[in-house]
Amino acid sequence: MQNRRQLLNGFERTANAMSIMLRGMAATDAASATELANVREKLDEFVQWTKDG
Repeated sequence: MQNRRQLLNGFERTANAMSIMLRGMAATDAASATELANVREKLDEFVQWTKDG
């Protein structure tokens, strides 16, 4: 795929913006804190996937 790197770069930028948003969020209870941590972890994995190409 010719545009793979360009697409991955776009995904990375979007994921980084989402990460900034998630860092600004605070959980209201223990269950929410666990879920928020899980979402942040999955997003970090996605960012790494885009960098690995």
